[in-house]
Amino acid sequence: MCQCSSLAVLILMQILIIGVVQEQPKGSGKPYDRGPMRIEQKSLTEGLADVLRAARKPGGIARIHKRGSVERKLTTLVNDPVRIAAALDTLISTEPEYKWVLENGVVNILPKKELPSLLSVQVRIFEAKNTASMHDLVAKLLASPEVKKAQVEFHLEANPLRFGFDRLNHPSTESTEEKRTLDVQCRNCTVREVLNRIVRAHGFAVWAYDEYELQETKRFQIGIVSQ
Repeated sequence: MCQCSSLAVLILMQILIIGVVQEQPKGSGKPYDRGPMRIEQKSLTEGLADVLRAARKPGGIARIHKRGSVERKLTTLVNDPVRIAAALDTLISTEPEYKWVLENGVVNILPKKELPSLLSVQVRIFEAKNTASMHDLVAKLLASPEVKKAQVEFHLEANPLRFGFDRLNHPSTESTEEKRTLDVQCRNCTVREVLNRIVRAHGFAVWAYDEYELQETKRFQIGIVSQ
């Protein structure tokens, strides 16, 4: 009787272990081989995309580029991207003007001093159902009356949408996976909150907002840089 009970427990444990090993997160591709990750001559945005892809976390980054500033390139060693907090601490250690926060499962890298004004604009209703393209979701957000009004108020000129940067050198997982449609709904949310909901609905995409200070105006660019 005792041997039978022990055998049953052993079989049950093996089944549970196999189930854990075989389970894959939504939208995941090849599992990351845990170990150090070398980030070589990359922007903060590219470094964040690499880390979040390895950790399978959605995220976003907001950056303000002062007039005449030159973007620094990162060269650092992330010991284990799957340990997300330590990885993010390492990532922004060379960019002391930025911080990272985790809100509802989405990682954001933001300026410490002041968040770009457009990201704090409140959108009364954002609703998109059965949308296959993340580009369409971002375009719908930028076309909202609140965002259009804020662009005029803050003297912001929009650059074309950023989507799937070639310079990130990472193909979209959607090319090899079955196409999925996304549903995103939000009431009285800020632009940043809507963006976070968009990437969270996808699984582990990353949005990026860049604002450039020019002589008499500002220019901004927003979109999805990793998915």
